[in-house]
Amino acid sequence: MGDRRALVACLATLLVRKLVTSCIGLACILLLDACTESPLVPTIQIMPGRGKSFWTFYDDRASCRRSADKAVRDQAQRANLQMTGFATPATVLVAGPSTRGGFGMLQSSNVPNAIQAQFDYAFAQCMVSLGNSVPSMGLSPPPESEPSRQERVLP
Repeated sequence: MGDRRALVACLATLLVRKLVTSCIGLACILLLDACTESPLVPTIQIMPGRGKSFWTFYDDRASCRRSADKAVRDQAQRANLQMTGFATPATVLVAGPSTRGGFGMLQSSNVPNAIQAQFDYAFAQCMVSLGNSVPSMGLSPPPESEPSRQERVLP
């Protein structure tokens, strides 16, 4: 009877240790995931187009942020996985040989800056296509031209 209690106590202790270890591991993964996932925001100045209301400009900005985010989402996720060391074999193959034994670690610390630059460029292109201007990049919508003779409406 004493051996049985000792066995049950031992199994209970092992089960609790396993549960605690699993919870700690899950908590670490969640913390790493929360730390590496940072949404990109535009770092360039955008000016509203002529005659645009604040709310129209605000809607353009929101739409272009979503569009730029989609444009760089895969690259950002791949970089986040590589930084945390949770790279998949496909990610390692795409990233190529690394400086840390082929485990998909980043070869350069400039990768986040490159992703931010691509995000900014995609955002700027979208905003210009909606009639806004980007003075820092020298981008502005095409000037409004005079209507041709055929387009003019005569009274």
